[in-house]
Amino acid sequence: MKAAKRFPQSLMDLDKELDMEEDSDWYDRRLGSTTSPDEEEEWRSKIQSMIDEDTVPGYVYSEKLFLGGKQFQRAFALLKATMSGASTVFSYPTVFPQRFRHFRFELIFHFCIPIPSLESFPDLSEMKEYVASGAGYLQGGLQRENWERATLSLVKMTSKTAYHPGINFFIKHTGSIFRHLFDVALQEVKCNSFNANRLIELCPGMEDHLAVKFDDMLWSLMEHAAKNTHLALEPWYSCLNPNLPSFHPIDDEGDETEHYKMIGSNYVKVPRKSELREQTMKEKETLFSKFTSMFKTTLDDSKIKELLRSRGEDLATERKSFLPEERSKMINDEETEKILQSAFLYVMALHEQIQIHLNFQINHYVYNAFKEANTHFSREVTDGDWDEMVPRDYDLEDSIKELEEKISEIQNSLREVQKIQSKF
Repeated sequence: MKAAKRFPQSLMDLDKELDMEEDSDWYDRRLGSTTSPDEEEEWRSKIQSMIDEDTVPGYVYSEKLFLGGKQFQRAFALLKATMSGASTVFSYPTVFPQRFRHFRFELIFHFCIPIPSLESFPDLSEMKEYVASGAGYLQGGLQRENWERATLSLVKMTSKTAYHPGINFFIKHTGSIFRHLFDVALQEVKCNSFNANRLIELCPGMEDHLAVKFDDMLWSLMEHAAKNTHLALEPWYSCLNPNLPSFHPIDDEGDETEHYKMIGSNYVKVPRKSELREQTMKEKETLFSKFTSMFKTTLDDSKIKELLRSRGEDLATERKSFLPEERSKMINDEETEKILQSAFLYVMALHEQIQIHLNFQINHYVYNAFKEANTHFSREVTDGDWDEMVPRDYDLEDSIKELEEKISEIQNSLREVQKIQSKF
């Protein structure tokens, strides 16, 4: 706050930050091997489109002037908004089943999690003609349409383009913010410390030396952050997990037929799948209410452990479908549509988990890593060639030599005077 008040010209809005990132030394430099500068440029175009169309969410605070950690927080909010396609966050694609719409709105309202739209992700409907090829033939020796394989391919293709370029851009964006903070810190040192300012005047190369060392440290940090964040993200879409929280399969769509089974000598009505799903949701709410009641009274370690064990057993034995089991010998258009629906719903659920996951990854590999690197920066600075930072002044050397000769002559004269005094 003190620096922001003292140097108001250093405060930035989002437009100025984006311009600063474009002027940075690493704007078109390749960062890691996961994504290319051209893909990062496409991500910048998405952001620019949001700005031009005035669809940047209010929580990004694009017009606010910030300095310091708030700039990092805004950059992260911008990353999430761009990932989620904020301009159409409440619009639903044609493949979105009607019965899920109210549920998704509830999720957005209660948890403030941006929900992806097909504007920010590759349009799954455009991949319809390739789904049959993704299903393959005779997978694992079984002559049956492999819808799961096609769904996984859709999820992989979608996720790779939806996340990785944005992560690289975000790291470059925050890198330019950190570089700007270095300039502000150097300016503050000059104003606050006479000795530091005097040292920089005596050593004209000192400021450039500090800047080079900082840039090297910052780029190394950015490479490390990009590598680890990409690696941590890939396992999320390398395989499919039907038990992913908030994912609801479509195989019970329209299953409202009443079924009965014989128990003893009587026929007993079997709950519909939709009714079982509602019952499962109620059981989850009951679990949380049990935890809440425990915390309100007293903590009983044995009861909590027993509750967790019971919940773990329920999850381990829970039956959950993924894709419809009834399939034709050769996939048709209706079945292709079901695969697209399932892939979209899975991507939606996966996106929520990745949003949460990225909070930890970004904070650890970027923000905390930068703070830790700063603690070692002062030691690394002293490894420079100080002779290069202090250019030789030959006129000054002659003056010093002349002064040393005069001092020597005066000392000789004093010794002669002492000898004369000793004779008396």
